[in-house]
Amino acid sequence: MTGVKDHPTTRSRVLVFGAGNFGSCLASHLGDSQHDVYMWAREESTVKYFNEHHRNPLYLRDHQFPSNITAVGPELPGKELINTMDVLLFAIPTQFLSRDLRLRKKVLRDLCEGVRVMINPPSLTVVERQPTSVSVASFTESEANKASTLFHQPHFRCYTGADPIGIELSGALKNVYAIAAGMSDGLGFENNTRASKGESLDTIMKTLGSVAEGVSTTKGVKTIIDELGVNAPIASSVSRRLTAER
Repeated sequence: MTGVKDHPTTRSRVLVFGAGNFGSCLASHLGDSQHDVYMWAREESTVKYFNEHHRNPLYLRDHQFPSNITAVGPELPGKELINTMDVLLFAIPTQFLSRDLRLRKKVLRDLCEGVRVMINPPSLTVVERQPTSVSVASFTESEANKASTLFHQPHFRCYTGADPIGIELSGALKNVYAIAAGMSDGLGFENNTRASKGESLDTIMKTLGSVAEGVSTTKGVKTIIDELGVNAPIASSVSRRLTAER
């Protein structure tokens, strides 16, 4: 999600909130495009390591990031830094967004002035410069076009649209279906050994060291489909498996 100023420059100053897979991917891509990029991370050790080595110690660990990316944090950036930015890019997992940004909500609200552009997450292979396409959408066509220009590279194409809510919804639901796809893969004949481990969700989360975004999203989706009476068998099945409901 980007907040785009009315007068973007050819070489923009971009502040990326989030140093996970998605945030790191976008920061690297924008750095390759010669923009001045700042990437906020909540871990002080990540900020220090990144600025010393230009590598993320937690995500995309084998990737060398462009030198024009600066990590900031763990405190959220203040109004002084935010005021110098052309673009604010939010790449924080849904379940942490409110928590991480609540201390700066007034500053962000005043600066963004309601201008929002949504981008569906690109493939992580974008850091390898593989051909990638994404959708960017805004209620304002000119803002969608600005975002498309910002991200454009020969190997990275943006398709613009006027349905940002649809982009957000599809971006959230894909995480639920990704869990379902993983379950299906795990049940495959050649993967029976892996499927038979039967590890609990708590054990898996501890092993990963982080929470798959789809886990929290599934809970929200299940609440909504129950309230609306929507028939969503895949999402319902994923919810039952995650909650050990039979």
